[in-house]
Amino acid sequence: MIRVTEALALVRQACAPLAAESVPLAEAFGRVLAADLSSDVDWPPFDASAMDGYAVRAADAAAGRPLRERSGLVAAGDAPPEPLAPGEAVRVMTGASIPAGTDAVVPVENARREDGAVVATTAPAAGEHVRRRGESIVAGATLVSRGRRLGAAETALAALAGADPLSVFRRPRVALAATGNELVAS
Repeated sequence: MIRVTEALALVRQACAPLAAESVPLAEAFGRVLAADLSSDVDWPPFDASAMDGYAVRAADAAAGRPLRERSGLVAAGDAPPEPLAPGEAVRVMTGASIPAGTDAVVPVENARREDGAVVATTAPAAGEHVRRRGESIVAGATLVSRGRRLGAAETALAALAGADPLSVFRRPRVALAATGNELVAS
C-alpha cells in the first residue's frame, strides 16, 4: 500500500493540463486560468480625490489662509477639470478626477466657505486624500497568475481589467467504468 501523498504525486505525473479554451467572463467562475491575466490600464486611471472636499495645492492651503473658490463641482465620472491655479480651490467629490497641480484634498468637514473663498481649518499635507494614477494597479501588472482557479476576487479583477473573454483550461471529462462480480442488476 502507498500513502495518499504518493498516490497524488503519481496521478500528477501522469496528467497534463488540457488545452485552453476561451469563455465569457460570466462563465469563468470556478475555472482555471490558462494564461496570466494582466491589467491593460492603470487603476485608478487618473489622479482622484479620496474624499468629498476641495482640491488644493498644500503649500497654498495653510490653516486660515483663504483660497479663491473656483465655481462648480467636479463629480466622479466628470471630464478632467482645468489645471488648478495657485491660490485656488475647487470642490471635488470622492472618486472625481482632480485638476493638474493638485497635491492635496481638504475634506469638506475641515473647510469653511466665506465670501467666495475656502479656508482650510487644518493645513493639509501634500498627498493627503489623493489617489494617484496607478496607485493601486499599474498597467501591465499581473493580476491573476496562470493556473489559478477563478473565485470571486479573481473574477472581479478580470472584470476590472476588462478581460472578457478569458483563456481557461478545458474541463476534464471523466468516465467511470464499474466492473466486477460483486455488481448485481437492480
